[in-house]
Amino acid sequence: MDQSQVRDGMLGKQYRMEFASLWNKAVDQTFEPAIEYLSSRKW
Repeated sequence: MDQSQVRDGMLGKQYRMEFASLWNKAVDQTFEPAIEYLSSRKW
């Protein structure tokens, strides 16, 4: 494994983590009202 592969791997990991956190935030904002509504009905 050469240096550029290592760098790309780290950038890829960083990118995936940022994408995951953005995705989680979007999902939370989308589903939180629905989840709160369902929880309040105690199903």
